[in-house]
Formats: sequence, C-alpha cells, structure tokens
Amino acid sequence: MPRISIAAITGIAQPQTLKLKGYIKKQSIIVMVDSGSTHNFVDVNVAKILNIFAYPVADLKVMVADGK
Repeated sequence: MPRISIAAITGIAQPQTLKLKGYIKKQSIIVMVDSGSTHNFVDVNVAKILNIFAYPVADLKVMVADGK
C-alpha cells in the first residue's frame, strides 16, 4: 500500500523533507522531497496548468505514515 507522510500532505517541511525550487516545462515549481513517502505525487492543478498528461486509474487507497 502506498504511504505518504503528513508533512507531504500538508506541505510543511520537517527533518525528513526537503523543499526545492524546480522547473517543469520552464515553469517554476516547488518540489517536496519526502523520505517518509513511498510514491511520487503531482498536484492535479499543477498538472492541468502545465498541460501534463494524466490518465485515470482505479481508486487508490493511500496510508498516511502515521497509519491512518
């Protein structure tokens, strides 16, 4: 089961996270690198703005690192 930390969900930097300035298609973005998460996520609004192709997937359950 994929895991995502509370820090990644809230965007709050903690010791296990890094916030970096990055670029996608020459557009400046903030990238959060989180050692507590098992997968990578892109905000749907960022994907739309940058015209990044996304395709629907079946419902996915995600467990927060604290077990919720």
